[in-house]
This record gives sequence, structure tokens and C-alpha cells, in this order.
Amino acid sequence: MLAIQILWLTSWIISLSVIGLSIFLTPEAIDSGAISFLSLPHESCPFCGMSHSFSFMARANFQNAFSWNQIGPFVYTLILMNVLFGLISPNFRKVTRLKKYL
Repeated sequence: MLAIQILWLTSWIISLSVIGLSIFLTPEAIDSGAISFLSLPHESCPFCGMSHSFSFMARANFQNAFSWNQIGPFVYTLILMNVLFGLISPNFRKVTRLKKYL
């Protein structure tokens, strides 16, 4: 049970980081090379345009989000639901008490 709680807490922290970055990282910053290490030449992949899609979802620009990546808005919604569930879950306080084990 402890391992599952640690795994969930880890996924919650990562999800919160992704949501936070999508709010603060604008599409213009992505285009300007702020994360140019992701712009390596390669074949098209399922994750191409995901950062743009997340950034547009954070700004409620759904049309552009879907145009950059077809599955991006769905993944963003799942990540957002994970963050919100963590905040409203009565078990969240129990999970955060795991700090003494980490």
C-alpha cells in the first residue's frame, strides 16, 4: 500500500509540474527556442506538438490545441483531473504524510 501511495504522489507532483509549465510557457516562448532541445529533426511522432497543445489548452484555445496535436487535449485533461483529484481527495492528507518516509 505504501508503494502505491508513493507512486501516486509522484504522479501527482509530475502532473502539477506539467500543468504549471503549460500555464507559464507561452506558445511564443516555445517557438522562440525556450525549449529548443525538443526541436531536433525527426520523423513525426505521437508527441509532436504536445507542448504547444498543452500551452493552448491552458489558455482555453481548444481549436489550436487540437490542430497542434490530436490527442494533446485529452492527455492534458487527464493530467488536470489527476491534479484536481489530488487536491479534493480526502486521502491526499494521508498521502502527504509520507514525507517522513521519503
